[in-house]
Amino acid sequence: IGLNTQAVSNQLRNLAGNGIVMARRCGTNIHYRVVDDCVLELLERGLCQRECVEERGAQGCGSEGCCNG
Repeated sequence: IGLNTQAVSNQLRNLAGNGIVMARRCGTNIHYRVVDDCVLELLERGLCQRECVEERGAQGCGSEGCCNG
């Protein structure tokens, strides 16, 4: 994703602090999971939109169930 480990860690800590993800420590690792399925849908739509813009320009794809469709 183009970020260093510390930057990702800081963002995940911020998301956990705002209740968007939950953190579970396992030894020296911390496992994160998304709390609300709506957040997953939002992320999927955002990724779809980005892909569509890269492929088709600023209008996106407009396909049913994706991006603006």
